[in-house]
Amino acid sequence: MSNEHSAELVKRLTRWVGDEAQRRGIEPYLVLSKQAIHDLADKQPTEFPALLDIKGIKQKKQMQYGHQLLQIIQEVISGNVAKEKVETANTPLDDFLSGGDIEEAYEDDPNKPLSVSEFLGQINAVLESQVAIVKGEITQVKKYDYYWYVSIKDEAEASMTCAIPRNVINAIGVDLEDGMEIVVTGYSTVSAKYGSFSFRTEALQVLGAEGELKKAYEKLKKKLEAAGYFNPETKLPVPNFVHRIGVISSKSGVVIHDLMKNLEPRGFQLYFYDSRVEGPHAVRQVIDGIKFFNTQAKRVDVLVIIRGGGSLESLQAFNNEDVAKAIFQSRIPVIAGIGHDVDVPIASLTADAEASTPTAVAHILNQSWAPLTEKLPELESSILDIFENNLEGLKTNLINWQTRLAERGSFMLGRLVQIVEDGWQRMRERTALALNSAADSLTSIEKYLSAVNPQNTLKRGYSYVTKNGQVVRDVAILKPGDEIDTKFYKGEASSTVKIIKP
Repeated sequence: MSNEHSAELVKRLTRWVGDEAQRRGIEPYLVLSKQAIHDLADKQPTEFPALLDIKGIKQKKQMQYGHQLLQIIQEVISGNVAKEKVETANTPLDDFLSGGDIEEAYEDDPNKPLSVSEFLGQINAVLESQVAIVKGEITQVKKYDYYWYVSIKDEAEASMTCAIPRNVINAIGVDLEDGMEIVVTGYSTVSAKYGSFSFRTEALQVLGAEGELKKAYEKLKKKLEAAGYFNPETKLPVPNFVHRIGVISSKSGVVIHDLMKNLEPRGFQLYFYDSRVEGPHAVRQVIDGIKFFNTQAKRVDVLVIIRGGGSLESLQAFNNEDVAKAIFQSRIPVIAGIGHDVDVPIASLTADAEASTPTAVAHILNQSWAPLTEKLPELESSILDIFENNLEGLKTNLINWQTRLAERGSFMLGRLVQIVEDGWQRMRERTALALNSAADSLTSIEKYLSAVNPQNTLKRGYSYVTKNGQVVRDVAILKPGDEIDTKFYKGEASSTVKIIKP
């Protein structure tokens, strides 16, 4: 296919994806991946069935977005690109109910009836592509091994059943009860076996149940404390001379500006990962941010997770077991700057360092330069003291020489010249000594910084071993079959323990 229109198609499709994502309140990649956008621009399909040849477009995306995508492609190819927003006469569901997609699927026999499973497959292709966020009051809870089935209703007595995976329930730690108000995020399906409608829940948030949230907080805190999440011995130290900082927070919040305003001019480089810090998407996005920074080839020195204060309800994402686990397993030191009143968030307790304000986080980062910034003024003061003492001594000597010259007469002139020369010589020697002392002090600092720099230790052929992000200092904590990571000067290696020799 000609690339004559490819660049314009990428621009138009990218803009449309952004608008659609904003309209639905979801991330753009959930509408269409970048790979799918570029494949559409390259192949430029003009027929509905051809959309299934695009990487990343399956039947449900074909039915949901197919007509809009084809219209954008046709407008660009024909040169009619004046419209900024694509308008369509029918939604994919309208087309399906009117028989359009049935004719596409059965062109050889338009009158051929669908089986029940084929019909429900067509319906679910549309339903499962529609991610929704729904609020309601719990009216019934049925608990099974892998799923909880929770019925919710609204003020108009409309109701639906939510199928909530056990791991989602475990992550929030709240025992759901009748009368609670919750917000669920997910998609709808119709069971092929029973013909029943249900809402497949991927994220859950409890509203207005401070008492239950407090119980869940205490329960999770006790569990993670027993698991060693808060143990000071497992925490990674904030390194000296922090330079590259990864920041996970919301781009719409003010905390990022407070952090930057309070950082001292030390050449810090900040790398920002935009994440929700409240609501049903916050847990997944915070975890994704931590994983993103941990998988980059050139890692940051520290990770900073910040948000303003709030109630237990608004801080649910930071009292979540999955978020705590991601922080605990991070191979990069994590500083949590999460505002709170009484109860310190679980994420803050798990982090390697904790502060309750962006200003306090900035202070921790500034302090990483203390070994240098505190020593330099001492050296500067020492050098100045030496010079002042030398000059004061010279002044005293000159006064004494002047007095003696007046008393003893001109025959002392030769001696005076000698004394002056000796004085200058001593001053030069003392100055040289002072400068040498200052140079030695600076050399000592340089050697100290080099000695404590873990990269130099690795460069000399040493390495260190970690298990689940914790440094292994004793083989007693290992057992055959354990997965371990070995850090070298250049690169890392993962291995499995076979034999242990005490």
